[in-house]
Amino acid sequence: IELYATATAEIQTITVSASSPVGGTFRLSFGGETTSEISYDMNGPTVEHALESLSTIVDVAVEHMGNDAQGGSIWEVTFADPVGDVAAITGDGSGLTGTDAFVSVDTSQQGSVLGGTFTLTFEQQVTADIAFDAAAADVKSALEALVSVDTVTVTRTGDAAAGFAFSVTFSGGALAGDQPLMEGDDTGLTGADKQLIVNEATAGSDAGLSVSFDAPANDGGNAVSHYTLTWDTADTFDSGNEATADLDAATAGASCDGCYFISTGLTVDAIYYLRVVAVNIKGAGAAAVSSGVQNGEAF
Repeated sequence: IELYATATAEIQTITVSASSPVGGTFRLSFGGETTSEISYDMNGPTVEHALESLSTIVDVAVEHMGNDAQGGSIWEVTFADPVGDVAAITGDGSGLTGTDAFVSVDTSQQGSVLGGTFTLTFEQQVTADIAFDAAAADVKSALEALVSVDTVTVTRTGDAAAGFAFSVTFSGGALAGDQPLMEGDDTGLTGADKQLIVNEATAGSDAGLSVSFDAPANDGGNAVSHYTLTWDTADTFDSGNEATADLDAATAGASCDGCYFISTGLTVDAIYYLRVVAVNIKGAGAAAVSSGVQNGEAF
C-alpha cells in the first residue's frame, strides 16, 4: 500500500515600503510568537535568523529580492519546517518611518504535503478511517477488525514528504493461499496529486497443511479455552523442527473443519504429523495425534 502526494514548500513574500523614503523597524509574527525589531533594510540571513528564533518555525530560507525606489525591501521566505500549507506570517510596521509606511505579507506559493485519512477494503468490508501516517500497529488493528481478515503482519516505511508504504502479509491460519487484492480509497487524503496504490508484492501459495479436528466429547465440566497445536516431521514431535500454535476454542468451534492453516516454515513434500491438545482451566487434556500427511494436504 503506497501513499503519495507532491510535496510543495510554502513561499511567502514580505514587503516593506512607503510612499516616501522608508526607515525604521518592523516585527514579524508566526504561530502566536513575535520577533524582535528588524531593520527595514536587513539582508536575507538576518531576517531568516529572526524568524528561526521563534519556536514555531524550525527552518526557513529567506532571500532578499531587492529594493524599491523608496528604499523599501522585499524578502522571499521559503518554509522547510513546518511543511505543507502553513499559516501566514503577519507584520507589525508601527516602528517604520516614511509616509504611509507598511509591512505586508503575501503567499506566492501555497504549501502542500501528504495528509488526511484513507480506508482499505477487503472482501467487500471497509476499514475505519486510517491516518495517512498511521503506525504499522494501527493499520494492523484496522484490518484485523474486519471479519474477513484473520491475522496480518504490517510494516511501514517512508515519511510525509516522500510518502508512506505499508507492507501487509496475510499470516492467519484462516487465510491460506492467494488472496484477493485489497482496494484503497484516497477520498480523505490531502495533498497535491495525492495517490493511493495497492499492489500485490508476493502471491500467496496454497501449499501448506489444513487442520481439522473435533472438540473433545468430555471437557470434565470446564469449557475448553484453547487448543495447542504442534506439528513436526517426526511423530514423536522431537525432531528439533517442531512448531506450536495456540488456537482459540471459539475459533475452532465444536468441529474444526479447516479452521487453521499452516503455511510457513514447512519443508516441500515432507510428511508431517499433528498433535492437538485441548486446554481448560484445569490444565491440558490427552493429546490426539494424526497420521502423517504430505505438505499440501489436510490433517
